[in-house]
Amino acid sequence: MKVVLTVYGCADVTSLSNAWVRRHGDQIVVTCNYTGEVYYVTCDDNHWPLELINCTRGQKCYQPWRFLYIHVMIYVCLAVCMYVLL
Repeated sequence: MKVVLTVYGCADVTSLSNAWVRRHGDQIVVTCNYTGEVYYVTCDDNHWPLELINCTRGQKCYQPWRFLYIHVMIYVCLAVCMYVLL
C-alpha cells in the first residue's frame, strides 16, 4: 500500500540576509534592515518568489543623520543633567 501526501502552500521563510520577515497566511512582508524598504510577497505555486528582493545594497548606505542624532541627544542629556544638578 502506497500513501501519497500532497502539500499545499509555502514553507516558512526562516531567514533572509539583512531583512526580517513577517508571515500573514499566504503572504509575507519583508522589511530591509538598512533602507526600510518593504516587499509584499505572495506564495506562488508552493514557493516564495524571493528573487526580486534585494536588501544587500543597504549595507553600503551612509546615513549621516544617525551620527548627528546621537550627538544631539548626548548634548541634550548633558544639558538636562547640568540644569537639574545646578
